[in-house]
Amino acid sequence: MDDLTRIAGDPEWFVHRFDWRQKRVQFIRLSPEQMRAETFLADAKPRNDAESLWVPAEAVSGMSVPPGSIHFVFHTAFCRSTLLARALDIPELSFGLSEPAILNDLAVAGRDGASLLKPVLSLLARPVAGAPVMVVKPSNFANNLLGPILQEREDAKAILLSGSLAEFLRSVHRKGLMGRRWGRKLYGQVSRYAPLDLGLGESGLFELTDLQVAALGWFLQQRHFALALASPFGPRLATLDSDALVSDRLVSLEGVDRFFALGGGSGRMQQVADGAVFTSHAKLGGDYASIVSDQQRLAESEVVEEEIRIVGEWVGAIVAQTGLALPVSRPVTALQ
Repeated sequence: MDDLTRIAGDPEWFVHRFDWRQKRVQFIRLSPEQMRAETFLADAKPRNDAESLWVPAEAVSGMSVPPGSIHFVFHTAFCRSTLLARALDIPELSFGLSEPAILNDLAVAGRDGASLLKPVLSLLARPVAGAPVMVVKPSNFANNLLGPILQEREDAKAILLSGSLAEFLRSVHRKGLMGRRWGRKLYGQVSRYAPLDLGLGESGLFELTDLQVAALGWFLQQRHFALALASPFGPRLATLDSDALVSDRLVSLEGVDRFFALGGGSGRMQQVADGAVFTSHAKLGGDYASIVSDQQRLAESEVVEEEIRIVGEWVGAIVAQTGLALPVSRPVTALQ
């Protein structure tokens, strides 16, 4: 058995990175336990040189990969997407993959990576730990792949997960300088694949506050989702509110179970809803309620709350001019 055949048939050879300049793909060895341990798979690293292998992109395109089932969770960031990915790691039903780096690489590569998308999706769909369905949560910086992914995988469906603009902006604020830089980076990226002329110009954009720019990034993501729902892919998409995922977790999980046809039923979803995944912080570990309370207390500011309120009204006026109904809504909980 040659290396390519061995890698294609073994999901623990995880498809990790795409180097579009040298047209090669990196595979690294990851056990199911290692996959679960990484908050974001983009941060995974091989333990030694023997557990990393670079393969020419052309060879990856020609791989014969065992069939697998795959669905997706796209999101607007800061909306409990990591929690949902962890909740969908259900023995014998589904396995969650949180933010594989290669999807970010393909999102940035554009046409240079287009021919690799289908084989990469096949590699991500390989069953892990006996779970027949893989659920992939890409980074929101890969949201431009939503349409291309559904085009390549006619069997795939996707949840569109989002939260309120106010909570999004509070999260940006809590991350300090890096959060505000991240918000500007987000707007820059989304405005390239989902542009909307806001009449600002370069100087007008420069005059906006950090939270205004981050809010525009949130809005353009929501608009991107709304356009996807109105496209031919619409029937394969469903929405989920991040607050409902926590406050009405069983109903939310039952909706996802039906939509993805996981076959868990109310009993299994109740076990997940009552389990530790909803009481521990998905990214930091520890008690979820205590960590969130501490974060909120440390970031409390009447000045920032006033800015968030004003920015919300400003974005609301922009949304009204577009005629869109936001947030997007095709609730997974209402689908049968």
